[in-house]
Amino acid sequence: MIFFAYNRSADFIIGKVLGSHALGVYSISYEVASLPTTELVAPINRAVLPGYSKMSHDLLLIRQGFINVLSVIALCAIPAGVGIALVADSMVVVVLGEKWIETIPLIQMLAISGVFVALQTNVGPLLMAMGRPQYLTFMALFHVFFLFLPMLVFFLDKDGIKGVAESYLYSNLIILPINFFIVSRIIKLKILSILSVLWRPFLSVFLMVGSVMYRPDVMIDDIDMQLVNLFFDIVYGAFVYSVGILFFLWMSKYPEGAEKFVMKKLKVNHYFRAQHD
Repeated sequence: MIFFAYNRSADFIIGKVLGSHALGVYSISYEVASLPTTELVAPINRAVLPGYSKMSHDLLLIRQGFINVLSVIALCAIPAGVGIALVADSMVVVVLGEKWIETIPLIQMLAISGVFVALQTNVGPLLMAMGRPQYLTFMALFHVFFLFLPMLVFFLDKDGIKGVAESYLYSNLIILPINFFIVSRIIKLKILSILSVLWRPFLSVFLMVGSVMYRPDVMIDDIDMQLVNLFFDIVYGAFVYSVGILFFLWMSKYPEGAEKFVMKKLKVNHYFRAQHD
């Protein structure tokens, strides 16, 4: 019921206060922006609860399991969410059409909010596996009724439909470190261990944003050429992000994590290890 209030209360309030058009704009924005969470992260988290349950008797195992899953989520969700925000203006025109231009700022903020949501979706299964569902309930209550809904009332009155996206973004940004702090206390995990798997994706995504934003701008009116331009931005951004990950992986002396796991699967582990040596 708490999570339903979080996910759907905005729909009822927007429809009542701003009308059906605003609700349609918000719904489209939310669906597009939440793709990284629903398509990439949800399948991961559906699989981790049984694994956490088996590890729950061993704090060392469950600490490593939590860090491994967080590392995979960060590696995928951070560039996906930030990437959607980065190309939202051209993506909306190409995919949805110019009549949906007003969804762009909402998609951008909701996509960034989705990154913060994705990074903490790993917390719920861990708390359940550790036999601490009350922590999950209390944090959900605090998030929804003391952060999100008060912000929603304030920003909706202040900024209209844009205020809904602001409420999601700011409330998720605030609750993220609180959730990590609670997990760190329960499983005796150092905050530095969490940061150790987050800094490479975040720095790499900053490189991606800078490279795409500051590349030479081309004014294109033809929709087919805009599609080509959008495709180029996606491929170019993914390339820069991947190079950044490999560079920072090399700088940090090839630690364990999602990057190393992916490289092993791609059979490039020995090559980069040899380059580092």
